[in-house]
Amino acid sequence: MPQSSLPGDERSSNGAHPCFRIPIKHRWLQFRHWFTRRLSVDVRRLATFYEAVLGVSPTDEHSDDIRLLNEREEVLIHSVPARIAGTIEIRIPPEPSEGSALKPVFDVISLESALADVKSNGGVVTRRTFSIDGLTRHDVLDPDGNVIQLRCRDS
Repeated sequence: MPQSSLPGDERSSNGAHPCFRIPIKHRWLQFRHWFTRRLSVDVRRLATFYEAVLGVSPTDEHSDDIRLLNEREEVLIHSVPARIAGTIEIRIPPEPSEGSALKPVFDVISLESALADVKSNGGVVTRRTFSIDGLTRHDVLDPDGNVIQLRCRDS
């Protein structure tokens, strides 16, 4: 499979995005979408944020969890168990979550538009922005305080 500066940029002969392949100790793990999982006290609020910012749509599933998809990403939002949810304080604006070793990175068509969607949907736009490999990147907080990075090609 040819390499690309943005995973999934190349398309197969039928126009669909190929599966993503990641090397792991002499084997390849194969993925159809980039996948991110989030836990939340308010799954609907968090889903609304990701729908607006990433352009993902909810699937029709019957559960308390929400699965959002587009042709490149998949975001799963799981509800926090009730016994734990009561111990979580929701702050507005959100404060950055310090306990995560993972920062998901999402491609957006327009960074300016995505940052406006972050602000209007309960997130926080941080001051951290930079460019690497022809991509402008900007860190933001979702409404639960999870740090994510949005990126798009430099013009």
